[in-house]
Amino acid sequence: MSSIHTLKNIEKLREELADLSPLKPEIENRVLQKIRLEWNFNSITGDRNALSLEETRSLILQGTAKGNKPLKDYLEMKIHNDTISWTFELANLGFILSEDFIKQLHESIILEPYEIQSFTKKGKPILKMVEIGKYKTAPNYFYGQNGKILNFATPEETPEKMRELLDWFALESRIPSVNPVVLATEFHYRFIRILPFDDANGRIAKILTNLILMQFSYPPIVIKKAEKNIYHFALQQADKGQIEPLRDFFARCVIASLEIYLKGAKGESIEDLDDLEKDLIFLEERLLKLGSKIVKREKVVLLDIFDRSLLPLLSRLIENYSRFDRFYIDKKLAIIITSLSNLGNNGDGEKKSFQAKSIPHLRELLLNEPLNLNPAILINYNYHSFNRDGFSDVEYHNQTVVRFDELEYTIT
Repeated sequence: MSSIHTLKNIEKLREELADLSPLKPEIENRVLQKIRLEWNFNSITGDRNALSLEETRSLILQGTAKGNKPLKDYLEMKIHNDTISWTFELANLGFILSEDFIKQLHESIILEPYEIQSFTKKGKPILKMVEIGKYKTAPNYFYGQNGKILNFATPEETPEKMRELLDWFALESRIPSVNPVVLATEFHYRFIRILPFDDANGRIAKILTNLILMQFSYPPIVIKKAEKNIYHFALQQADKGQIEPLRDFFARCVIASLEIYLKGAKGESIEDLDDLEKDLIFLEERLLKLGSKIVKREKVVLLDIFDRSLLPLLSRLIENYSRFDRFYIDKKLAIIITSLSNLGNNGDGEKKSFQAKSIPHLRELLLNEPLNLNPAILINYNYHSFNRDGFSDVEYHNQTVVRFDELEYTIT
């Protein structure tokens, strides 16, 4: 889909949302809570912050530090969330984008000065100090996906280039016909090409991008960790003078946020189909409850576990796998129930396998499976032959195994 078509789609969604406005305060708060949660989680967690989605949710929505991660991880997440709250207020009040404001943003999300790993232009690893609210004092060198060192504005060039960026934005933002998505994309890319700070440039760029969008009454966007490679590829294309992939990427992010608003306005669920974390957390909680009482493997126990825990998990897994069908020529789903007794080291011995036509059919087969043969469920999803020219073949194979032993069951 071209970026022009995507931009037109945005306007259609905005018109549809306008017809459903004003949203009830409780609906708007629920939508904004979801977007803020994902914005925080996808911006902060990674190599240096180990909070899980559930720990982030507990901290941001309930103010509770759940888990046993380092204190700095919770503090870093909290101050980032506080900064996001501040940006929402600023977007509603209106503000002038300035160097002092951007430095203040940097100061608001950094706890204290710290050292980070960096590189010299020749690729030698070094440590450099990150100062709070100050432009970089040493060059930013990073390795790109092609293994080459990426160059950005030098420390000496940075103040002048930041002034040029803000002068450009001041002029562009006053043009009556300016498209906010195009403007936000261009600003984001120009900012990234400068990388004015020693660290946290990505977080600052996302905050500024969303501030621009919100000033024009567009919803804030989330750049998900799962789409990080797509985002970086689009930046590389922009380096070659082709900014359309980046513009299209941001446009699709805007569409995703608008669709959340529309679902909320229509009374539909706004839960993210990509978010398997919640299903796994739910399953984990059920396992902990079941773990307080050990019961032998019986049909009634087996079916209860299947209905209450496995059915929603397996159904969601298959639903999510199928969303990738559009990218492959060959895809195959196999739902199998098999017996694991007497297989031997070489796989010889007694073994029965039946292929289910669906998850409900799987339950029927499980009901008829002899318990003394240690039944197991196998969900195999295989993709072959990527259906786009210009890419090497990307195959994907996933197997989920549920094994029922005498006193427990395991999922791998």
